[in-house]
Amino acid sequence: MHLQTCIEEISRLSTDRTEEESLRQQLQQTQEELKQTQEQIAAANQELDATNQKLAAAEQQLADVAGDQEEVEKLKTQVETLTTDRAADREQFAAELDRTREELEAERADHQQVQAQLDRKCEELDRTRREELDRKSEELEKLKRNPTPAIELSEPADLLNQLKALHPKSKATLGDVEALVEIIEES
Repeated sequence: MHLQTCIEEISRLSTDRTEEESLRQQLQQTQEELKQTQEQIAAANQELDATNQKLAAAEQQLADVAGDQEEVEKLKTQVETLTTDRAADREQFAAELDRTREELEAERADHQQVQAQLDRKCEELDRTRREELDRKSEELEKLKRNPTPAIELSEPADLLNQLKALHPKSKATLGDVEALVEIIEES
């Protein structure tokens, strides 16, 4: 009976271990997604810097060709386009940054929730294991302190009389009962 209980407990602990591993994998995946989001933000910042450099270069060209009105008008148009693009890029970047921040906050919340679940599972698993270990130790100590008592049998003649009283047609002899008593006492 104890062996079946132990097997069931080991199976349950294995299931807990699998859930714990699943939570760890979810945590690792969340961390990887966070890293990718941070890399996307860095790339967007680089694009914004490149746009700023283009704008600065266009403004420099405008200053260099101030005498040529057509060129100036072209450059103004380019600057306006770049300024409009820059404003659009800024709005897009701001929207993307806001979305990324929201995602990051959601990921952090998920991470905290997963970590809390993992902590609770670990504590529960540790507590369960300690309780099981304590219970098994107590059982072992009880068995060590209280070994199975030896069976005290009646005299073979008394046993034969009891058998004959219960089963009058029994053909068992005193020798048969003595042999049975010997077998029982040896085991």
